[in-house]
Amino acid sequence: MAYFKMTALAGLVMRMEQEGVDRCRFRFRLHAGEFDVFFFADANPYVLSFGAIGRNFYFEVNVNPRTLDTPAVFDRGDYYSLCEILGLRPNPENKFTPSAFLQHLNNAIEGVEFHPVTPRDLATYRRDVEESAKIWFCGWLDNTTTGNHVTPENLNKTRRWLGEKAYLRCKERNISSRWTDDPSKAKTFSLP
Repeated sequence: MAYFKMTALAGLVMRMEQEGVDRCRFRFRLHAGEFDVFFFADANPYVLSFGAIGRNFYFEVNVNPRTLDTPAVFDRGDYYSLCEILGLRPNPENKFTPSAFLQHLNNAIEGVEFHPVTPRDLATYRRDVEESAKIWFCGWLDNTTTGNHVTPENLNKTRRWLGEKAYLRCKERNISSRWTDDPSKAKTFSLP
């Protein structure tokens, strides 16, 4: 399998650490496509995910945190959807490869302005969680006080939307993340 080294991630990780952020998002444009790109440095392996803006398309690639290598092969369906979103047509003289896409992204990462990731940012793309319409974090529930146990579904949502640290803390301490569909009840996220 072919691999591509995401060299620019080293600088991005350093800048994220300086700002105390372990998950970030930024915009990336290429040809006719525009993407919300999420980078999760709290996962092992790291995860780069791409959500096509205005399109029903999302995919993720893993990045080795030690070498910054990622497979330069995409799922066939993802590759064809990506080419369609980019407005590319088959051209045997000038083939578009996953490596070319990753190279463009790697170049764009240099000095990119990034923002911390919120659950609301992810809700559009990572919908495979319980109560996916409840996108506003509204606190924690200590299940030991009620004699209950945090559910696997809640732990999954916590991991996918709040990150690895929140997931591990909730799993270890039997705590559930709480969610609402009412933005007026939203609370600022901090670890329990």
